[in-house]
Amino acid sequence: MKLLLLTLICIVTIQVFAGGRSGDTPKGCENGEVIIEKNIPKLSTLINRVIPNLSQASFITVREGWTHDYGLRPGTGMLNTFEYIHSLVSYETLINSLVCIPVYRSGPHSTSGLHLTNKESFGHYNPLFLSAAHLALQSFLSSPGFIEATKDDMLKFGILEKIERLKYISNHISNNEQEFQYYVENFQTMLSSGTVKRTYYPNSFRGPRYWYWADTVYNFWIRREVDGTRHIWIEIIEELANAYSIQGGLIGDYY
Repeated sequence: MKLLLLTLICIVTIQVFAGGRSGDTPKGCENGEVIIEKNIPKLSTLINRVIPNLSQASFITVREGWTHDYGLRPGTGMLNTFEYIHSLVSYETLINSLVCIPVYRSGPHSTSGLHLTNKESFGHYNPLFLSAAHLALQSFLSSPGFIEATKDDMLKFGILEKIERLKYISNHISNNEQEFQYYVENFQTMLSSGTVKRTYYPNSFRGPRYWYWADTVYNFWIRREVDGTRHIWIEIIEELANAYSIQGGLIGDYY
């Protein structure tokens, strides 16, 4: 598995850097496999700051003018959960820890912070970053001791529920690709007009069970289709679900 991922990384490196202007690639950043190997231990350190320490997380909003906290628990929104994770490892800490790998290839986010309310663009994930994070995460997911030590908190604080949401919508999309591509095309039309909205998703996800999260998750997958990283995210979510033995039944009502 690791050899396959590293082979794919070399291909992705060519695709990522070949499209840049001459001189865009910093010296020493040309070899995708070396870049990944350099960043795996750095990302492993950051992952180990988060998953075993969820009980220490506190609410730090990343939204301008937003102060309400729904808590770190099941039934809350994806962004609210991220605002807790952000207290354990901030975006600034993440980007300052990486070598030769920007988190995003393009979009409104910068080295000074995330711009999550931008209506004209969105962050396009860098496949090299995701590949490095994927490899770093695998070392934890393959450890029965780590899973056993962290599973209760992952459940208590709603992280496994969020993973199930992502998997649930992803499975629906896989079974309804034509429907999904319709919404992807609508989203791309909005992008071309300079206004990005989050309101386009199937009517089947508009009932009370899906309030305040299905639109977020469905549109997460739309963005991953557009930025070309959907396949990597599917693997990451599937491996998390399998490692923590998520069998369904975790998705609850929104608070």
